[in-house]
Amino acid sequence: MPEVVLQHVVLPWGVELPAPMAEVLPLYVAGQGVTRPIHGVDPGTWTLTLPGDGPPEEVDPDTRATIRPAADTRDLFRVTGRRQLHVLPFGRASFDTYFNRVHAGYYARWTGIEALTLRVHGQGRARVTVRHSTREGRQVIDAVDLVDLGPDAPHRVSVPAATFAGGGCLWFEVEALDEGVDLTGADWVAEAAASPEPVVDVAICTFNRPADVRKALRTLRADEEFLAHLGTVWVVDHGTQHLHDLPGAEAESVVWGDQLQVIEQPNLGGSGGFSRGMHESARRGRADYVFLMDDDALAEPESLRRAVVFAELAERPLAVGGQMLLRGKPIELHSSGERVDGRTFRWGPAPLGRESIRLDQEPLDAVVDVGYNGWWLCLIPTGVIRELGLAQPFFIKWDDAEYGMRMAQAGYLTVTLPGVATWHESWELKDDTTDWTLYFHIRNRLVAAAMLSAELPREVAERRFQAIVRDILRRDVIRNVTRRAFSSIDAANQAMEDFLAGPGILERPLDELVAEVRANRGRWPGDEAVEALTAQARPPGDPARRRKLSLAFPRALAREYGLDLPLVPLPLPPGLIRRRPVSDEWDIWREPVDRGPVPLPKAGDAWWGLTDHPDAAVVSVDGSRAYRRTRNPEAARQLTRRAAQLARRVLKEGPDLVGPYGRARRQMALPAAWERQWNR
Repeated sequence: MPEVVLQHVVLPWGVELPAPMAEVLPLYVAGQGVTRPIHGVDPGTWTLTLPGDGPPEEVDPDTRATIRPAADTRDLFRVTGRRQLHVLPFGRASFDTYFNRVHAGYYARWTGIEALTLRVHGQGRARVTVRHSTREGRQVIDAVDLVDLGPDAPHRVSVPAATFAGGGCLWFEVEALDEGVDLTGADWVAEAAASPEPVVDVAICTFNRPADVRKALRTLRADEEFLAHLGTVWVVDHGTQHLHDLPGAEAESVVWGDQLQVIEQPNLGGSGGFSRGMHESARRGRADYVFLMDDDALAEPESLRRAVVFAELAERPLAVGGQMLLRGKPIELHSSGERVDGRTFRWGPAPLGRESIRLDQEPLDAVVDVGYNGWWLCLIPTGVIRELGLAQPFFIKWDDAEYGMRMAQAGYLTVTLPGVATWHESWELKDDTTDWTLYFHIRNRLVAAAMLSAELPREVAERRFQAIVRDILRRDVIRNVTRRAFSSIDAANQAMEDFLAGPGILERPLDELVAEVRANRGRWPGDEAVEALTAQARPPGDPARRRKLSLAFPRALAREYGLDLPLVPLPLPPGLIRRRPVSDEWDIWREPVDRGPVPLPKAGDAWWGLTDHPDAAVVSVDGSRAYRRTRNPEAARQLTRRAAQLARRVLKEGPDLVGPYGRARRQMALPAAWERQWNR
């Protein structure tokens, strides 16, 4: 049978990167120095030296050898090309790294391959070691071979796929002996019935990021093998800054020709943009898959090809998702896999999944079963799209999660494949728990829960809405009362009210709905920008330090509602708290009342940061703005009363809305429903 390349060993050379090559290099290759004898020293005495430092040193035989610390990996090898590496004498290059490990447990789980074979091309005398890990991270050596690499035939090592039935990864190392070793290419291959030859479209949804789109387009052309499968690139443009306005756009347009199609339409959010790309790809009928990509995502080009090969080798149709690396911290992984909790309908790590992973320190050995994959990078078969329809008209938030769960209910799984990844802006730079997008978080969460509860016992819907409503009251109402983010509480109330209006809310023009949601934020204080912050004298301390006293939170909450709740002393053992005498020296920290709001960092945007300051200005998470947060008991009481009323209605009426939303689920995802949005 012919061999299919599962993945090439690649290096960060000649492609778009989110940071300097040295910063992302640990995702591709790692190095280590080895021992060698020093001339003139007893052969039994060895020292760790740095390869490439010149000939061995002349030393006094009576002098005790010292161990020198390991150096930067640049002293051990040189990256010379996209697939080329020169290992210096006595150096070792390890491909036990995120992009060059084979996450073999996934291939053993979802494909029918029988073995994974390493092919190494190069020049020089080397020791090639093949290792694998178990699901628990234990390492096993499969082969250690002393070889003379040459141009005639590659060195090959095969490992049975059954080795990875429980999970684990596979990688190799190259150690240069005597002279340096030139690695000219390495691949992991497997025998397959036929070589995959699918056609893949790409859909990019963008809003005023033409420069990022240009980088994404360059990434698509960076891998010749993926380019051979590439059909049409659909750029769905919702903004006022366009790709064709950039310098050099005409020349790039000539390179792409008809393969690049730019569609300009009203701002319909991610769901409207991706649905348009999915529709155009599925309607034309030439593509087997469509890749959904964010405009601010920068994919590793080889990972695109890997996803396509994995999907073709899978024994059943499935979606293949890429993982999200953080652009600001490019060797950190957002999550190894995600799902939606079936009880609370809140997304989070899947079983065995983890978040915020430093990939140079924490390898991924377990196979993680996910519920969906974010549409920052996700490959979906067009046949599934024709069967299940497009995304729901959610604008943003929950479109990818709902679609992944809809696929699962129809028997189509999603695999988040490690080694397939894109660099994306971190959620740490966004605060969608207080900004206008909170409305869509809550409304779409309630709608998705209703849609996905259809045909299930009523008791399931009742328990789900109980859990969701408790969570909304706790996280989106009470928490925002203590943050004085009154506009955010109003958005939560509006979201519950619109959900209760029934499926008709999904037929509203999305651009008009967004304009209304954003305009409503001006009805309440807590969202007004502060032009300038004034430095003030105040007691030293960290406003983000959480108060540990058990009655501190109830007292802080009572303050926001305008209630006088005395702080009752707790019966603590004598001497546990040392009281300090009050002296006049603390008078310097008395805050003047006429110098504006107290400026607080984003970390102080919580009850323990605001409770002592009736008037404060909180800096936004990205540091570009500051918002006025003034205590307003009347607004807090009024909004909380409204939230409680709506919460009771959701508990009572929500289960009755499951049927209508379930019936609308299919209709709202049809192209005919979306065309009314696209063609306005």
